[in-house]
Amino acid sequence: MDLMDALTEAAGCRYLSDLRYVVLGPGQEARIRALSETEFTASQYREAVVYLGGCPGQEEDIAALKETILNCMKRHR
Repeated sequence: MDLMDALTEAAGCRYLSDLRYVVLGPGQEARIRALSETEFTASQYREAVVYLGGCPGQEEDIAALKETILNCMKRHR
């Protein structure tokens, strides 16, 4: 499973494209926060940020990239 598939599943979406429109609840947010920081690379997390409409810097800190992903998804509220 790649990161985008893991995000899709964690957010409870049926399709990858739904990630751009989902409104996250607390359970979904917790599942995204719990995604592995060793199974996926910082590059994969940056690609997810770009897919979700964000502008990632060159940070290598996966925890910070996860926060950016969550912030992108929270804009859908």
